[in-house]
Amino acid sequence: MADARDLPVWENHADEIRQEIGEGKRSLELRDGNDRFQKVLATVPGVEKGQRFLDIGCGAGMWYVNFHYFDYVGFDQSPKMLELAKETYPNIEVVNGNALELAESGKYFQDGEFDIVFTSSVLQHNQHVDKVEILKGINRLLKEGGVFFCTENTFSSENQPLSVNNALYNDAYSFTVAGWICFMHEFGFELEQFHTVNQIYVYRKVRNL
Repeated sequence: MADARDLPVWENHADEIRQEIGEGKRSLELRDGNDRFQKVLATVPGVEKGQRFLDIGCGAGMWYVNFHYFDYVGFDQSPKMLELAKETYPNIEVVNGNALELAESGKYFQDGEFDIVFTSSVLQHNQHVDKVEILKGINRLLKEGGVFFCTENTFSSENQPLSVNNALYNDAYSFTVAGWICFMHEFGFELEQFHTVNQIYVYRKVRNL
């Protein structure tokens, strides 16, 4: 597993994606049929079209088609990934930066600027100390009552035997369901929904840090 700090890994991955696109093996526009995120968000109170939406670790913009009806901003540390996103979706708004710095007020965005923050398999690529910094940033960026919507690897007896009889099992990269809920609570988020299929979590910001 590549650590999120390993920028060269993600830059190289962007080169691989570009090559696959050139060879006709991949298209960044094929994810629009994957509407599982849309279906979940449709059930969340207060979520409306046009709201300010931040996709942290957006990569090459593969999820944009699922969230285009929001005021979408893609954020990623890899310039090459963002180049791909802009080539596929020229009107997309993207910001290049490090998620570990999102807790710095005004560094990239204003406090409480977003109604929704989304991450897909981002936290699981960060060691515990880095998860802490990212969640501090997400808390700062979300409005009061805002939604943190994410999908992350979740340990269970099926995929991680060490988690058996240990609900809070943590190896610095991921947690059990109970562990994620407990961890998020530390940073001002309360769970509203958990969907076993695709391991989708919906958290609500209930307090500032």
